[in-house]
Amino acid sequence: MQKILPRTLSHKLGLPIFFFLLPTISVFSSNALVPLTVIAGVTLALHDYFRYRSIPRPSKQTLVLAGLFFGWAFLSWFWSINPEGTLKVTSRLLALSVCGWLFVQAIDHRSQEIKNRIAKYFLYGLVLGAAALIIEAQFDAPITRLAKGLSDDEFLNLSRLNRGTTFITISGWICLALYAQQIPKLVFPLLVAGLLGILMLAHSESTLISMGLSIVWAVVFYAFNKWSHHLLKYILALSILMMPLITTLTAPLGEPENSYNLHTSAHHRFFIWGFVSDKILEAPLIGAGMDASRVYPNTEEEVYKRIRSDGYITGAGDRVISLHPHNAPLQIWLELGLIGAIFAALCVLNILNWGNLFPHDNALRNISIQAAIITTILMTMLGYGIWQNKWFVMFYLFSALIALLPGRGKG
Repeated sequence: MQKILPRTLSHKLGLPIFFFLLPTISVFSSNALVPLTVIAGVTLALHDYFRYRSIPRPSKQTLVLAGLFFGWAFLSWFWSINPEGTLKVTSRLLALSVCGWLFVQAIDHRSQEIKNRIAKYFLYGLVLGAAALIIEAQFDAPITRLAKGLSDDEFLNLSRLNRGTTFITISGWICLALYAQQIPKLVFPLLVAGLLGILMLAHSESTLISMGLSIVWAVVFYAFNKWSHHLLKYILALSILMMPLITTLTAPLGEPENSYNLHTSAHHRFFIWGFVSDKILEAPLIGAGMDASRVYPNTEEEVYKRIRSDGYITGAGDRVISLHPHNAPLQIWLELGLIGAIFAALCVLNILNWGNLFPHDNALRNISIQAAIITTILMTMLGYGIWQNKWFVMFYLFSALIALLPGRGKG
């Protein structure tokens, strides 16, 4: 059996090349990250079993928390307003989680020599991916147009680059952590400024805001990094539990009268969040069922309205939530209620307690990991739907990158 299994990923250059390609793939086809992660996770797990008789085993705490969250998601089928979607989405996410976890475990248990080689190749790939992103964003996607045979006059939505921008930003922070011991302290801010410059050229507002706030955190808490990660853990957990209250307080910003004061996308976000905060109160304990956001109804009076510069009030169709509310904690609350939000918060705390994630002997590495986590969490609160495949697998890819850190220990 061992002889017929694919050995590319276990070859001394297989995994490094795999990681080298990830940033560029995220720019041109983030959808491809999903099957690649699944195939890599399963292939590595099979390879390790037949070669080393090694079977990865989750900790009891991880198994219990994952069981509680996915069990509650499946159970929500009984009262879901989208029962078919509940079963499909929960089953899909469970399968992706198993494959993603297998991938992370396989990387985590590689030797440090292999991890260092992977990190080096990933750094080269990150530079290449960032260059491709800048070219695509600044020159109206010439590489994509060439590949698809599109003329310069044909429309191409550049928002397709957003996920690549997000991937490069967050993995950029992790790369800074990987090389923190070799980066002079005076050079570190220049590298962070370079990462910020890439974002400004890529025109991704949500990622730019998330990156900006993570930089603020890094600057403020650099001197207190030995304990700031504890603060970060509980801020993130509390933000999940308190999000409906927070967005209720900000709901007035989504009223038509504030159209002139905010960018259209920001104004629209505040409106959606206010709407979802009100709807959460209809089933605050158990929610409307997994994937309910996709079909959540609203009345004609509840549609989004914006006042144009000429005084005319425009609407945005008959659906307030097209697919998701652009805020992961709100989506969890709306679909799974307080019980689901508690399980999600506990899962976040469990993940952040993974191995020696925040060492006390390297401030740059410590604060870089914190910044990567902040950027990731903020993006879940500002941008993508939390259950989207290509976004969901990125969590496991980021975890695999973190697993490359030297001296982190297994977990």
